[in-house]
Amino acid sequence: MMRNLPRLAGSVVACTVVLVGATWAVDRSVSSSPEPVAAAPAPPGSATLTIASFLFDPTPLTVAPGTTVAVTNQDKAKHTVTSGARDNPDGRFDLKLDGAAAGTFTAPAEPGSYPYICTIHPGMKAVIEVTP
Repeated sequence: MMRNLPRLAGSVVACTVVLVGATWAVDRSVSSSPEPVAAAPAPPGSATLTIASFLFDPTPLTVAPGTTVAVTNQDKAKHTVTSGARDNPDGRFDLKLDGAAAGTFTAPAEPGSYPYICTIHPGMKAVIEVTP
């Protein structure tokens, strides 16, 4: 039994090297640049907002009160859709999106003009117009 120990240890090391190499190769293929997410069509009673090239589109976004807004981030960078001004977020909505991701938020229930920003990128700002 003791004579076979070096051979067994060598086999374990070889298997470990193969598994680690395979895991590394799979991890690299999974973590490569994500493909942009296509904007999904908005279901009835909802609206679509797209983030692409560090811009919100459309701007302004015009919706009815309480509309569900589907947001698609086509950039590889993380973004937020945060209501309010840069120095004063107001808490009406705050959606955080990873790169090439999608999510939703609910537009305010009261008609009005609501500014929103990306808290990560200072140049990203737009307005939601809520109309009856």
